[in-house]
Amino acid sequence: MLIETGDGADHVRAGAGNTRVFAGAGNDTVALGSGFGYVEGGEGDDVLIGGSGMSAMYGNNGNDKMFAGYFANTQKTYMDGGRGDDEMYAISGRTIMHGGMGDNAMTSYGGSHIYTGKGNNRVVSLNDADTIFAKKEDVVQRDPGSKLVGVSYSDVGHEGLKVTGRPEFRQRVEDDLELLRLSPIGQQLLAELDAAFQRNTMPKLDSEGVETNKEKNRRQPENQIIKIKELETDNGNFFSRELGFNPSFIDTVHQSFPISVLQHELSHGFNWVNKSKLEGQTRVNDSATGLEDNMERQAVGLQTNESFDFDRDPSTPPTFTNPKPFTENGLREEMGEPLRTAYKIENVV
Repeated sequence: MLIETGDGADHVRAGAGNTRVFAGAGNDTVALGSGFGYVEGGEGDDVLIGGSGMSAMYGNNGNDKMFAGYFANTQKTYMDGGRGDDEMYAISGRTIMHGGMGDNAMTSYGGSHIYTGKGNNRVVSLNDADTIFAKKEDVVQRDPGSKLVGVSYSDVGHEGLKVTGRPEFRQRVEDDLELLRLSPIGQQLLAELDAAFQRNTMPKLDSEGVETNKEKNRRQPENQIIKIKELETDNGNFFSRELGFNPSFIDTVHQSFPISVLQHELSHGFNWVNKSKLEGQTRVNDSATGLEDNMERQAVGLQTNESFDFDRDPSTPPTFTNPKPFTENGLREEMGEPLRTAYKIENVV
């Protein structure tokens, strides 16, 4: 079910079906239900409440209040505060929290992975299962059994990537990129895309010290930057230098939040800019679906039957999949999410 409320102070309560809510401008209240749920608060100071089903909630602009895990059987929730000074609460269940751009207050009673965000944030962690990614300027109160990972915000990904399309889409993608700018795994991926853009736009001269017209055209910035465009279908894809992304797509088959889908497609981008795409297929079993494309397996972070010298060091052997920072599983592991063991769900043992 798709719900678009438009402007005004709206109240929405979702049921058992899979639901997407786009609340629009205004101070809205949205409560998700027992099905898979996705909500964007839009402009305004919103109240977003996760249901018992798998949920992804984005506050967007405004000083929002967000709640996850009010139900004992809550599956898992992803929360992103966006722009504004937000309050975020994880009561129970598995939660991934990202404060976003503002100065946020984040409280976890359940097993959460907490990314504080760019601003000056306050975290209260009351569960030994929590992992907190926080900057030195953040204030963190935590149980002694929890894990604190010191991070620094890195403003990367602006050279190698260009988000196109509607303002709402651009902001929504930037919210995910903001998390990657704080994530130890995400920072490495975005930094490499920037570095590759710089390398690939530098002049390359032939043996006579001349740059050919073909080479001049190849290195033009518009021919080297990765463009992120909006998809209406429930999918993500990467063709040439164009990355297609539906930010409201929750992969219910692989239990993947939108951020994991974006990380997967950016990993394809890493292979495109470095000319390291692995051709062919790897057979993982003898079934009709047992052949998986190597390019997909390397983006997930799974072994293939082809190799590449990813570190460009002749003294080390080539490897058979992408380095961890340039894979979907690399981010999933950091976030405490289950790793994908196959590209196709039919091949999961």
